[in-house]
Amino acid sequence: MTTASMEPSQAVTNPLDSLKQIRNHNRYAGQLLLAGNRSALTSLLVVWFPVIAVLTYGFVVPFTYTAWGENNLLLILYCWTGLWLALTAASVTFGTGRHVYSVDLANRTISHLNSEQSTSLALELRQGSEGTYLDLKTPLDSGWHLDVDSRIVAELTPAEVQSIRRWQPAKLKDHIRKKVKDGSLTTLFVVANIPLVVIHLVSGTFGLLIMCQIYMLAAWTLTQTLDWFLEKRDQQVMEQL
Repeated sequence: MTTASMEPSQAVTNPLDSLKQIRNHNRYAGQLLLAGNRSALTSLLVVWFPVIAVLTYGFVVPFTYTAWGENNLLLILYCWTGLWLALTAASVTFGTGRHVYSVDLANRTISHLNSEQSTSLALELRQGSEGTYLDLKTPLDSGWHLDVDSRIVAELTPAEVQSIRRWQPAKLKDHIRKKVKDGSLTTLFVVANIPLVVIHLVSGTFGLLIMCQIYMLAAWTLTQTLDWFLEKRDQQVMEQL
């Protein structure tokens, strides 16, 4: 085998690394507990709100024309911020709606603990836009909220369960470094700035454009910090299940 042919296989990561195993207590003895994604509404209305608010300000402020119009915009954003603070406090207190699953390998079933729904891990061949794929024969009504395909979980063996990492959030600096490397910061500045630059150059508000860049960087940093904090909080709570 040539070196060139080996490179693709070396780049493949283990899909099990995307699973987050929760420490199991007697209540779920003999089962594998997995943490899924948090609620989409929490991600949108709590985690990503700072970025959304800054982008709203950046796109709308060139069209306010008067100090009165800008003050109205700021008043609206202040109201939004008040609601955001309330939602953030609720998320910290009551949780982010993160999905939790228990997998019973002995009985070949998976349960969505949030909705108390359970289904068999039996697979069925389905037809999709990208071809055929294996999926649960009877999908959960609540949907699938893990970062791996259902086939990966359905085909788990006891030996593979031992290799699944315990859910342990990274340190804050490592979390932010990872987010910088995955391109989310670059994507935000490139995608958002294309229309933003045009709007501000046409409006002659170049100074506001520069200020928006600083605001976006601060908002993105706050977003990632909040993302890390809520994940750490969820992990601590779920370890007590």
